[in-house]
Amino acid sequence: MVSEGYFGGIDVGASATKAVIVDAAGEVVGRSTVDSGMDFVAASQAAYESCLDDAGCSAEQVARVVASGYGRKNVPVAQGTKTEIACHAKGAHHSFSEAMTIVDIGGQDNKIIKVGATGELLDFKMNRKCAAGTGAFLEEIARRVGLPLEEMN
Repeated sequence: MVSEGYFGGIDVGASATKAVIVDAAGEVVGRSTVDSGMDFVAASQAAYESCLDDAGCSAEQVARVVASGYGRKNVPVAQGTKTEIACHAKGAHHSFSEAMTIVDIGGQDNKIIKVGATGELLDFKMNRKCAAGTGAFLEEIARRVGLPLEEMN
C-alpha cells in the first residue's frame, strides 16, 4: 500500500457526476456531486475541483485518479478507468464483507450484480435498451410521496 498522498475517483453518470478523494489509509477526505449535464468533461472537472477543495488538498498531492461510469472516458485528469460494475462489487464488498446481490438503478441503465463471499464479481445482468429516466422516475416518485430519496430502500 502507498504510504502517503491521496487518491481520487470520479464517477460520471448520466445524471450526476460524483468525485471522492481518499487518503493512503483509505479514509474519505473529500467528496462532491454535480449534475452531469451535457458536457461530461466540464462536469468531471467541476466535481474534481470541488472535491479537492472539500479535501483541502491540491491536484499535485493526488497520486492517481480513476474514472468510472457512463462517461468515464470523458475525464481528462484520470490515469485509468474501471467499469461501474467492478466498482460496485469492490465497494459493496469493502463495506459488507459477504456474498450479495447489488441492484443499481441509474439514469442510463439498470444492473443486477452478483458478488461472491470474497468480493469476486460472479455475474451481472443489465437491460439491453436504454432506460434513460429510471433514476429520474425514482426521484419524482420520492418527491411526490414526500420521502427523501436517501430513505427509499
